[in-house]
Amino acid sequence: MQESMKLRLFVLQARQFIDSLHVRGIVVHTAILDNWRGVRVVVDTPEVRACRNECDTCRLHVILGESDSCELRFEPKLFRWQKVVDKHWYGPSACLQCKTPAQFSQCYVNCLCEDPALDDQDDMNEEVGLIKNFIVLDTDETDDKQRFELKMKGGIISFAARSLRGERRAKFELALERHGWNFSQGQFK
Repeated sequence: MQESMKLRLFVLQARQFIDSLHVRGIVVHTAILDNWRGVRVVVDTPEVRACRNECDTCRLHVILGESDSCELRFEPKLFRWQKVVDKHWYGPSACLQCKTPAQFSQCYVNCLCEDPALDDQDDMNEEVGLIKNFIVLDTDETDDKQRFELKMKGGIISFAARSLRGERRAKFELALERHGWNFSQGQFK
């Protein structure tokens, strides 16, 4: 299946997923389609904002359940972090899709700045590609989802660029160039 067709299918599935949350009474403040460890929707809900990692009693967790799948397909279940280091890199919630936009952005910054795997140029290229390709599907923060998405991506890139030094920064900048980052406009082409 062509990449653009797959993407449209994932977006359609993600929108249906968000609609199903609304039908079940879950308020979704922001929803982001991301392809990290499988295609998933990262959601910001009142449950996420009040998270104490008591997943067994969390309404969102009870409704969705969990999955350990990392396949390239849409996965509507929650994915729990699997290594101790994941909690540091990917935020306070035990489930990786339970994030506010700020937590989601910080996860990318943490990875870009600290993940030893990103010392490899191919892995750095892949990580920057994930940032380029995530999609804000819905947000109640503004009526302009595209601008909100551009601001999130620009924030991730600028914060990481200010934090990185030496060879890692050079690899990051090369990955940005390969993915069409416009340095003067602060956005992907």
